[in-house]
Amino acid sequence: LGFKEGNSKASKGVQVLGDSISDPAVKKEKPSAPQMQDLLERRSSGEVVVEFAVKAPPQAQQNPMFIFKLKVTDRVKKYLLNYYAKDTSDMKDKHGNLKVIKIKSQKEFESYCKTFSKKFQAGIYEAYTSINGSDEGIENVDVNQYGIDHDIEKFFS
Repeated sequence: LGFKEGNSKASKGVQVLGDSISDPAVKKEKPSAPQMQDLLERRSSGEVVVEFAVKAPPQAQQNPMFIFKLKVTDRVKKYLLNYYAKDTSDMKDKHGNLKVIKIKSQKEFESYCKTFSKKFQAGIYEAYTSINGSDEGIENVDVNQYGIDHDIEKFFS
């Protein structure tokens, strides 16, 4: 008898040190679907299956002037909210300090917002175009550099 023939472990598929087995152990899995199908096979034109549809986000380019005006208006609103409370739960600022309420109604808030927004839009636009020669890239201007907070604070002091 040879070494392999006499070794009962080798005949059962267990590897002995230094012994190589011709059929390595392989895990066999059950198929997940009862019918096997080739995923790379082309389907006929009538068998188009849509699992779900995804809408692409709108690619509409916004007007640079609109973006600029929106930035200025948002900054004005942010500073005006320091002097206006929408309701009783809005009486403190983000630091927890009581607000000094100078704007009494929503209509008054909207009026101040419109007035300050128009004023700062005109001033920033004029400064930007005089420095750069045109309004190209005005949507990227940093509106914080133009003292909106200081002017609003000075107005309500």
